[in-house]
Amino acid sequence: MPASDRPVELVLDLGCFDHSVGGHCEGLVYRPDGVPVKALHPRNGWVRLTGPGRPARTT
Repeated sequence: MPASDRPVELVLDLGCFDHSVGGHCEGLVYRPDGVPVKALHPRNGWVRLTGPGRPARTT
């Protein structure tokens, strides 16, 4: 697969520890029109920016 066709994902570190759950920061990614795209939490901190499965537009 050419590099230009590969999905690009943004990985966000919310400052969580992998070894425990609860009491951590969580986040929510929105499109510019205010529609939620994806929730982020300690074990799921990525957002697809290009390629299959990406949202229409994110901020």
